[in-house]
Amino acid sequence: LEFDLGNAAANSIEVIERRTDPNSGTTVMHHRPFNGNREGGEEWRPERFTTLMIMNHEFENRHRPPSAIGYMLVSMRSGTLRTARYQMTKDFWVTRISPDDRDLLVGGEFRFANIEDYLENPERIDGNAVAIWHSVPFQHIPRTEDFGPEGFSSDQGLTLTMWSGFDLMPHNLWASTPLYR
Repeated sequence: LEFDLGNAAANSIEVIERRTDPNSGTTVMHHRPFNGNREGGEEWRPERFTTLMIMNHEFENRHRPPSAIGYMLVSMRSGTLRTARYQMTKDFWVTRISPDDRDLLVGGEFRFANIEDYLENPERIDGNAVAIWHSVPFQHIPRTEDFGPEGFSSDQGLTLTMWSGFDLMPHNLWASTPLYR
């Protein structure tokens, strides 16, 4: 994902996590810069409802008082996959988009499989256009439909569709709810 909320170089990215005291039930929303404002990765923590907030403080809504516009990246998943592959060690990645990176392109585009190469020398992300990479795995539990009527040939079966993904939720784009006057 590449965000341009009026000026891509003015975007900021925060990690927002919900922290609840198990004794009192009190919840606090904790905001912090993504990876210390540097390229890199962050983990999704289901117990904290980890979300990314992409904001641009140069553009504000018409609310009183005005607020910076943005989007929240909310993961829709049922689990996490960790393997020895570098790109699977985190769930959210952010890399700078720079004309100097053209030598890292494969077939004219950046590839998630090459994320380790893009992060070889992590740079600051504040004040720079960035790309956000989000890994959203799912688990497929084999079933008889996968292997046909004889139960052993994948050439005779069909794996039914499975879904995973994310929501992009507008944040502070309007002065009030657009469906209400």
